[in-house]
Parts: sequence; C-alpha cells; structure tokens
Amino acid sequence: MAFVVTGVVVANSPEGSRAESSSSGTVSMQPRRVLETRVGPSNVTVDGAWQGTGAYGPDATIELPVGGRADVPVDADAVMLNVTVVGPTAAGFLTVYPCGQGRPLASNINFAPGAVVANAVLAKLGTGGKVCIYTPARTHIVVDVNGYIPAGGSPLAMQPRRVLETRVGPSNVT
Repeated sequence: MAFVVTGVVVANSPEGSRAESSSSGTVSMQPRRVLETRVGPSNVTVDGAWQGTGAYGPDATIELPVGGRADVPVDADAVMLNVTVVGPTAAGFLTVYPCGQGRPLASNINFAPGAVVANAVLAKLGTGGKVCIYTPARTHIVVDVNGYIPAGGSPLAMQPRRVLETRVGPSNVT
C-alpha cells in the first residue's frame, strides 16, 4: 500500500522493511523510535540508545544521532521524523535543525503546559549525522524516524492533493 502525503511517497510493507521511491530518491520505512526520554518498560528506542534520559530543558539542545541508526545510512542527506512533546512544564516550542549549523528563528512544534503535541519534520542531517532539537521549556520528547533522503537525493515536489475529506457535501471530495 502506498500513500502520497504532502509530496513524499510513503510505502508500508508487512515486514516493516524500507522501500525506495525511484522517482524522488526518498526512502520510507515503518516508524522506528530513535529518542524516548520517558522511563518505562514500553518506552524504548529501536537500538536501546537515547531512551529513559529524562525530560530536557529548560533552555536545552539535544544532539541526536540519527544517521547510522534505525536503518538510516550514515551519509543520508535528511530524515523524515515524527517529533512529539509530552507533558511540558511551561509553554514553549521545539526547533529541529542540522547540528553544526546555527539554530534558526523558527519552530517545528509549539506547545502549552501539560500538552502532548506531535508534528512531522523533514530535517537535514548535520555534523556526525545528527539533528539538534532545542527546547526552552522542560519537556519529554519522543522522536520516530519514518524515512530518509539518501546522499544526493531529493524529495519530489508536487501540487498538494487532498487524500482525506471528512466533511459531507458536493464540493468536499478527495
């Protein structure tokens, strides 16, 4: 089964293996957890690294290795992530960016105290195959990798297309 979501081809396979899209150079995979700051028997990462570290912040930057983990090649150009904030103690935001570069004046997730908020992020890998995650507020963070852009690859851009419409009416179609 394949879905086209915001211009990235995502394929699912029963074995959880990865599948490369020949037209765009993107490689999708079943989600694999690469950061889990909460502690508990079900709060684990794909390789046992970066789990149970405790909440980060305030004013903290995580240098998270993604290249070379969870079937992402060390030399991948970028990764497709699902980043989730869990139970922040104050309002804030997360910024995901390539390690080794300056933190941009942008956010990927904005949150209120106690919230659970997730967002999809396409992030360029930085120094050592790492993404940096900045938070000004103390919070737990969960990161799953859903795919990557191989070295020299590029996602295929396309016109946005609606793939789900829950409203009823003659002009509300997919």
